[in-house]
Amino acid sequence: MVKNIVVVAIQGDYASHAEKAHEFFSGSSVFFAIKPEDIPSSADMIILPGGESSAISLISKLSGLDKKIISEAEKGTFIIGTCAGCILLSKKIANPGKAEPWKLIDITVERNAYGRQIDSSFKTVTFSESRSKLAGSKKCEGVFIRAPKITQTGKDTEVIADCQGSPVFVRQKNIFAMTFHPELSEGFEVYKIIEGIIRERQPS
Repeated sequence: MVKNIVVVAIQGDYASHAEKAHEFFSGSSVFFAIKPEDIPSSADMIILPGGESSAISLISKLSGLDKKIISEAEKGTFIIGTCAGCILLSKKIANPGKAEPWKLIDITVERNAYGRQIDSSFKTVTFSESRSKLAGSKKCEGVFIRAPKITQTGKDTEVIADCQGSPVFVRQKNIFAMTFHPELSEGFEVYKIIEGIIRERQPS
């Protein structure tokens, strides 16, 4: 299962991501990465936190971390992007600024679609019927902070959850993207779904 978790530590609340993931995936080891060589060859999961997508894009490009994560994704490592991470993993950014999409999941996103920092809020996230069984719940609390909006999904992209009719949690193969911050919620519903899908994809 998930033994080695890498959290990209360029920006965002990467400490909360590390704490939450380590708590759920018991027995796992957590590594922080700001450059390619920080990612061990044994990595099972890479988490790309929120922050400012343009800054993360530029910094990761300078160090080569972006290419390393793309390479890891291509070999099957599970990649999780939240908020700014979701933006960078996308195929297309409608209003990119200086952020360059890594094209790892077939979605189009719009940056800062819900307004500025003061417009951040708690919203109810509703899971799809099939994935709610993994979560053990039909809904969870979503923390949206200067959140992007997923405006389009490809035919091979699974919508795991929505909020007010818009996709907020999607997956394509080993790539997961969320517009909200699961590391800031009290429950582990999102992590239960990810774990369940990982089990589905791994050979018995």
